[in-house]
Amino acid sequence: MLQGLGGTAMTGVRVLDAVALGRMVRERRRELGHTQEEIADLCGVHRVSIAKLERGGSLKFEIVLRVVHMLGMNIEVSTRGTR
Repeated sequence: MLQGLGGTAMTGVRVLDAVALGRMVRERRRELGHTQEEIADLCGVHRVSIAKLERGGSLKFEIVLRVVHMLGMNIEVSTRGTR
């Protein structure tokens, strides 16, 4: 079972694309003072996967969830309002 890293909680931010999510992941990783290699090792993935995620590249959703969890972040899904 993965144990998330500590740190301060992030406030809710609406993410509309993979590039924005990647920026948030990079920002959070740096805020916690970790390298891509360290996060990759903690998540059991290759460093290239972390770099790809941070650039907004396509990855298995399972890996995205693993990294997000390790960084102490959440992904929340909600329905859009009707117009």
